[in-house]
Amino acid sequence: VIAMNRHFRRLRMRAQIVPAPGAPAVPDLADEAVTAADLPEDKWLELATDLAGRGDLRWALRALFLGTIAYLAERNLLIIARCKSNREYEQELARRGHALPGVVPPFRANREIFDAVWYGIHPVTHQMFETFRGNVEEIRRQFQRLGIKYACYCGGWVDRKHDQKKIGFGAGVMDP
Repeated sequence: VIAMNRHFRRLRMRAQIVPAPGAPAVPDLADEAVTAADLPEDKWLELATDLAGRGDLRWALRALFLGTIAYLAERNLLIIARCKSNREYEQELARRGHALPGVVPPFRANREIFDAVWYGIHPVTHQMFETFRGNVEEIRRQFQRLGIKYACYCGGWVDRKHDQKKIGFGAGVMDP
Protein backbone atom coordinates (compact mmCIF):
# COMPACT_ATOMS: atom_id res chain seq x y z
CA VAL A 1 0.00 0.00 0.00
CA ILE A 2 2.80 2.40 0.89
CA ALA A 3 4.66 1.60 -2.33
CA MET A 4 1.50 2.21 -4.37
CA ASN A 5 0.92 5.52 -2.59
CA ARG A 6 4.46 6.62 -3.38
CA HIS A 7 4.12 5.48 -6.99
CA PHE A 8 0.90 7.47 -7.51
CA ARG A 9 2.41 10.51 -5.79
CA ARG A 10 5.34 10.36 -8.24
CA LEU A 11 2.93 10.13 -11.16
CA ARG A 12 1.08 13.22 -9.92
CA MET A 13 4.38 15.11 -9.65
CA ARG A 14 5.24 14.22 -13.24
CA ALA A 15 1.80 15.28 -14.41
CA GLN A 16 2.49 18.76 -13.01
CA ILE A 17 5.41 19.20 -15.37
CA VAL A 18 3.40 18.72 -18.57
CA PRO A 19 1.63 21.90 -19.69
CA ALA A 20 -2.15 21.80 -19.66
CA PRO A 21 -3.90 21.25 -23.01
CA GLY A 22 -4.72 24.55 -24.63
CA ALA A 23 -2.13 26.37 -22.55
CA PRO A 24 -0.25 29.12 -24.35
CA ALA A 25 2.90 27.95 -26.12
CA VAL A 26 4.97 30.54 -24.26
CA PRO A 27 3.98 31.59 -20.74
CA ASP A 28 4.10 35.27 -19.83
CA LEU A 29 7.34 35.54 -17.87
CA ALA A 30 6.17 38.82 -16.35
CA ASP A 31 3.38 36.94 -14.58
CA GLU A 32 4.47 36.00 -11.06
CA ALA A 33 2.06 33.03 -11.21
CA VAL A 34 4.22 31.31 -13.85
CA THR A 35 5.91 28.18 -12.49
CA ALA A 36 8.44 25.72 -13.86
CA ALA A 37 5.55 23.29 -14.43
CA ASP A 38 4.15 25.52 -17.19
CA LEU A 39 6.64 24.15 -19.74
CA PRO A 40 8.90 21.11 -19.97
CA GLU A 41 12.59 21.71 -19.36
CA ASP A 42 13.62 21.68 -23.02
CA LYS A 43 11.04 24.35 -23.90
CA TRP A 44 12.31 26.58 -21.08
CA LEU A 45 15.83 26.23 -22.48
CA GLU A 46 14.64 27.08 -26.00
CA LEU A 47 12.86 30.15 -24.65
CA ALA A 48 15.97 31.21 -22.70
CA THR A 49 18.15 30.85 -25.80
CA ASP A 50 15.69 32.87 -27.86
CA LEU A 51 15.45 35.63 -25.24
CA ALA A 52 19.23 35.78 -24.79
CA GLY A 53 19.64 36.05 -28.56
CA ARG A 54 17.36 39.11 -28.50
CA GLY A 55 19.35 40.62 -25.64
CA ASP A 56 16.63 40.13 -23.00
CA LEU A 57 19.03 38.67 -20.45
CA ARG A 58 16.83 39.25 -17.41
CA TRP A 59 13.96 37.28 -18.96
CA ALA A 60 16.36 34.67 -20.31
CA LEU A 61 17.75 34.20 -16.80
CA ARG A 62 14.24 33.59 -15.46
CA ALA A 63 13.52 31.07 -18.21
CA LEU A 64 16.81 29.26 -17.45
CA PHE A 65 16.04 29.17 -13.74
CA LEU A 66 12.54 27.81 -14.35
CA GLY A 67 14.05 25.29 -16.77
CA THR A 68 16.48 24.13 -14.10
CA ILE A 69 13.64 23.63 -11.64
CA ALA A 70 11.69 21.70 -14.30
CA TYR A 71 14.79 19.57 -15.04
CA LEU A 72 15.21 18.68 -11.38
CA ALA A 73 11.48 18.05 -10.95
CA GLU A 74 11.49 15.71 -13.95
CA ARG A 75 14.19 13.75 -12.11
CA ASN A 76 12.21 13.67 -8.85
CA LEU A 77 14.57 15.92 -6.89
CA LEU A 78 12.07 18.77 -6.57
CA ILE A 79 8.32 19.02 -6.32
CA ILE A 80 7.03 22.13 -8.06
CA ALA A 81 4.64 24.22 -5.98
CA ARG A 82 3.49 27.78 -6.56
CA CYS A 83 3.89 28.58 -2.86
CA LYS A 84 7.59 27.63 -2.62
CA SER A 85 10.34 30.20 -2.55
CA ASN A 86 13.57 29.69 -4.46
CA ARG A 87 15.32 29.14 -1.12
CA GLU A 88 12.82 26.38 -0.31
CA TYR A 89 13.64 24.69 -3.63
CA GLU A 90 17.32 24.85 -2.69
CA GLN A 91 16.63 23.33 0.73
CA GLU A 92 14.50 20.59 -0.84
CA LEU A 93 17.26 19.84 -3.33
CA ALA A 94 19.82 19.57 -0.53
CA ARG A 95 17.52 17.24 1.39
CA ARG A 96 16.39 15.02 -1.50
CA GLY A 97 19.57 15.14 -3.56
CA HIS A 98 22.14 14.21 -0.93
CA ALA A 99 23.28 11.36 -3.17
CA LEU A 100 24.24 13.97 -5.79
CA PRO A 101 26.15 16.56 -3.73
CA GLY A 102 27.58 18.20 -6.86
CA VAL A 103 24.11 19.44 -7.86
CA VAL A 104 23.47 21.70 -4.86
CA PRO A 105 26.39 24.20 -5.16
CA PRO A 106 25.65 25.24 -8.78
CA PHE A 107 21.93 25.44 -8.00
CA ARG A 108 22.67 27.58 -4.93
CA ALA A 109 24.92 29.88 -6.98
CA ASN A 110 22.19 30.25 -9.61
CA ARG A 111 19.54 30.87 -6.97
CA GLU A 112 21.65 33.66 -5.51
CA ILE A 113 22.24 35.22 -8.94
CA PHE A 114 18.58 34.91 -9.87
CA ASP A 115 17.31 36.36 -6.60
CA ALA A 116 19.73 39.30 -6.85
CA VAL A 117 18.56 40.05 -10.39
CA TRP A 118 14.86 39.24 -10.15
CA TYR A 119 14.11 40.62 -6.69
CA GLY A 120 17.00 43.06 -6.42
CA ILE A 121 18.24 45.92 -8.53
CA HIS A 122 21.20 44.19 -10.14
CA PRO A 123 21.36 44.27 -13.94
CA VAL A 124 22.24 41.06 -15.78
CA THR A 125 25.62 41.20 -17.46
CA HIS A 126 26.72 38.81 -20.20
CA GLN A 127 29.33 37.38 -17.83
CA MET A 128 26.66 36.78 -15.17
CA PHE A 129 24.42 35.09 -17.73
CA GLU A 130 27.24 32.83 -18.95
CA THR A 131 28.12 31.90 -15.36
CA PHE A 132 24.47 31.03 -14.78
CA ARG A 133 24.32 28.96 -17.97
CA GLY A 134 27.55 27.18 -17.00
CA ASN A 135 26.02 26.24 -13.64
CA VAL A 136 22.97 24.82 -15.44
CA GLU A 137 25.29 22.69 -17.56
CA GLU A 138 27.16 21.55 -14.44
CA ILE A 139 23.89 20.35 -12.91
CA ARG A 140 23.17 18.36 -16.07
CA ARG A 141 26.74 16.95 -16.11
CA GLN A 142 26.27 15.58 -12.59
CA PHE A 143 23.45 13.37 -13.87
CA GLN A 144 25.25 12.44 -17.09
CA ARG A 145 28.48 11.60 -15.26
CA LEU A 146 26.71 8.91 -13.25
CA GLY A 147 24.41 7.81 -16.06
CA ILE A 148 21.38 8.78 -13.99
CA LYS A 149 18.03 9.40 -15.67
CA TYR A 150 16.21 10.44 -12.54
CA ALA A 151 16.65 10.34 -8.81
CA CYS A 152 14.25 8.62 -6.47
CA TYR A 153 12.15 10.62 -4.07
CA CYS A 154 14.21 9.31 -1.16
CA GLY A 155 17.42 10.78 -2.54
CA GLY A 156 18.81 7.62 -4.10
CA TRP A 157 19.72 7.31 -7.75
CA VAL A 158 19.18 4.96 -10.63
CA ASP A 159 22.47 3.77 -12.12
CA ARG A 160 21.33 2.76 -15.61
CA LYS A 161 24.86 1.88 -16.76
CA HIS A 162 25.56 -0.76 -14.14
CA ASP A 163 22.37 -1.97 -12.49
CA GLN A 164 19.03 -0.99 -13.97
CA LYS A 165 16.92 -2.43 -11.16
CA LYS A 166 18.62 -0.96 -8.12
CA ILE A 167 18.92 2.51 -6.67
CA GLY A 168 21.70 3.88 -4.48
CA PHE A 169 20.23 2.29 -1.36
CA GLY A 170 19.64 -1.12 -2.97
CA ALA A 171 15.84 -0.86 -3.13
CA GLY A 172 13.98 -1.82 -6.28
CA VAL A 173 13.32 0.84 -8.91
CA MET A 174 9.71 1.66 -9.76
CA ASP A 175 9.88 2.76 -13.37
CA PRO A 176 6.98 4.93 -14.52
